[in-house]
Amino acid sequence: MEGLATPATEAAKYSSAFLGPRISYIVHYKQYAEDLSNKVEDLTSTRNDIKGRVETARRRGDTVYQVVERWLKKVDKVLTDAIELKTKASGIDSSFKGWGGGRYKVGKRSQKTFVTVTELLNEAKNLNDVSNPAPIYDIELMPTEDFEAFESTKSAMDLVMKALTNDKVSIIGVHGMGGIGKTTLMRKIGHQVKMNKLFNVVVMVSVSQNHDLKKIQDEIAEELCLSFGQERGDLRARKLFQRLKQEMRVLIILDDMWKGLDLMEVGIPCGEHHTGCKVVLTTRRQDVCGTMKTQANVRLECLSEPDSWRLFQKNTGSEVDSSDLNKVAKDVAKECKGLPVALVTLGRAMRDKDQNAWQNVLEQLRQSDYFTYIEDMEPRVFQAIKLSYDYLPTDETKAVFLFCCLFPEDHKISTDELLRYVMGEALVGNINLKQAKRKLQTVVDKLTSSHLLLKGDRDGYILMHDVIRDVSIIIASKEHDFIVRAGRGLEAWPEKEMLEKCRRLSLMSNEVTDLPERSECPNILTLALSRCQSLEIIPESFFEGMTSLVTLDLSHTPILSLPSSLACLENLRTLCLDGCSGLQDVSLIGKLNKLEMISLKKTSIKMLPVKEIRGFTNLKLLSLES
Repeated sequence: MEGLATPATEAAKYSSAFLGPRISYIVHYKQYAEDLSNKVEDLTSTRNDIKGRVETARRRGDTVYQVVERWLKKVDKVLTDAIELKTKASGIDSSFKGWGGGRYKVGKRSQKTFVTVTELLNEAKNLNDVSNPAPIYDIELMPTEDFEAFESTKSAMDLVMKALTNDKVSIIGVHGMGGIGKTTLMRKIGHQVKMNKLFNVVVMVSVSQNHDLKKIQDEIAEELCLSFGQERGDLRARKLFQRLKQEMRVLIILDDMWKGLDLMEVGIPCGEHHTGCKVVLTTRRQDVCGTMKTQANVRLECLSEPDSWRLFQKNTGSEVDSSDLNKVAKDVAKECKGLPVALVTLGRAMRDKDQNAWQNVLEQLRQSDYFTYIEDMEPRVFQAIKLSYDYLPTDETKAVFLFCCLFPEDHKISTDELLRYVMGEALVGNINLKQAKRKLQTVVDKLTSSHLLLKGDRDGYILMHDVIRDVSIIIASKEHDFIVRAGRGLEAWPEKEMLEKCRRLSLMSNEVTDLPERSECPNILTLALSRCQSLEIIPESFFEGMTSLVTLDLSHTPILSLPSSLACLENLRTLCLDGCSGLQDVSLIGKLNKLEMISLKKTSIKMLPVKEIRGFTNLKLLSLES
C-alpha cells in the first residue's frame, strides 16, 4: 500500500543515515584534513598573538586571567592533535593503504577537531584583555613614629587633608623652606590616606631642579609596575595616562619642584580628565604653585621655639637637661632657626659633647661666615649642618660622606656603587674586597645614624637630603677641590681654568656630547661621566692630561669604543663600564696593570685580554654579569 513503509525501506533509510557520514569520512578524509590544516594556521597565529600579550603582561607583573590560561592550554592540546592527524593523513598514500579504518578515523577526527578549532577562534575574539594590572607597591612611606606632629606640621597636615577631600580641588601646593620637612609631611599624609582608604593608589616621585620628563615618567611607571617597552615621547605619556585612568582614586605626589611642569606632557590625568586623580606638589618657591595653577596652597612654617627645643632635645639626649648644658644647648637650638633638618643633624652630632664643645659650636653658628648665599637658606642653617660634618669621628667617614654628593640629587646610591669610588681613592685603606665592604657599611651606618645620609625605602640603598647635599657640595668644592655638576642638563665640558686644581669631577646624568681633544686635568683623581646619554665618542687623546686618575666611571653611556689614550692612565685603580651596551672591544684594559676594580656588567664585549688581566696583582673585583 502506498504511504506504508516496509521494513526494507526503513532499513535502507537507516543504513543511508548511518553509512552516509562514514562513507564521507572515508572518501573526503583528505579534504577534511586540508580544511583543518588551514584553520589551524589561523589558530596558531591567534595563539602566538595572545601568548605575546601574556608574556608582556607577566614581565610587568600583571595577573593573567584564568580564562586566558585555560584557553591557551586547550589550544596547545588541539594543536598537538592536529599535528598528529596531519602526520596520519600524509601516511595514507594509495587507494588501498589506509582504506576503511585509517581514512575513516582521520576524516572523522579532522572534522571534529575543525569544529573545536572554530570554537576556540570564536572564544579568542572575547579575549581583548589578558590580565589585570599588577598590584601597586606604593612608596615605602615614612614610618609613623618618625613623624613629629608639631603645631606647624599638624596645621599644615590638616589643611592638606581638607583639600584632598574637596572634590573641587585637583592640584594642591605645599611650599616652604628647604629642609623644613615637606617631604616627610607628604610621606605621612600618603601613609594616612592609604590607611584610611581615601585613595587606593599613592605614588610619590622626586622632580628636583633639572626635571627630567622621562625620569619622572619612569619613576611613576615603576610604582605602577608599568613597562613602557620601546615607546618614546607622546606614546609614553599616553600609556601612562591610560594606566592612571584605570585607578578609581589615585594620589600623585610630585616632590621638590623648582619650576612648572606640564602634567599632560608627563601623562598625569587630573581635573576634567580624571576627577579621581589628585596631585600634590611640594616646592621651595611659592611662585611654582601659581605656575601650576594650584587650587589650594599650604605653607609649611618653621618650628616654634618650644617645638624646636623638643626635636633638638630628642636627638641630643637627656644630658642637655643638666644645669651645665641646658642654657647653651637651648641657644644652639635657637640658632637652627626652626629648621628640622638642621636641628636633627646638629643634635645628633652634639651627643655626649662637653661644655667647651657646645660653646664652640654656638660661637661658630653666630659667626656664620663660611657659606655663600643659597636660595631660601639662612647661613646659620648651613653652618649647623657643616658643624655636623665637622664632628664626624674620622677623616674616612667625612670622605665617604662627601663622595655621596658626586651623585645627582635624589639619586638612589647603592653601597656597591659607592664602594668603587671609595676603593679607587683607597679611602678605607689597602684591604681586600670583603673587608672594604664591611668597613664601608660601618661608615654608612654612622652617617645614617647621624642623619647626614638617609636609608632608602627598599633594596638597601642610601640617599642624601637635598639641603644636606647642597652643604656637602660647598664643603667638597671649598676644601677638597671637587667640581660637582651632576644632573644639571649641561651640554659642554667645563672651562680649562676650572679644571686646573680639580681633583674630583662629576658630570653624571648630563647631556655632554663633545669632549675636548685633550683635557688638562693634572691633579684629577676621580672622573664620573656615568649616565651621560648623549656621550657617544671620546676623542683619542682625551685622557693624555689625566695621568693621575685613579677612578673612571663611564657606565651607562652609549660609547662604542675606548680611546687609545686610556693606556695613559697608568695609576687607574677603578674602571666602571657597566651598561655600555655598544662597547665590544676592551683590549686596552690589558695595559692598566694597577686596576683593582673592573666592572663590565651589561656590555657587548666579545673578548677580554685574559692573559694580561691574570697578571694584575692587585685585582679585587672583575664583574661580568650580563
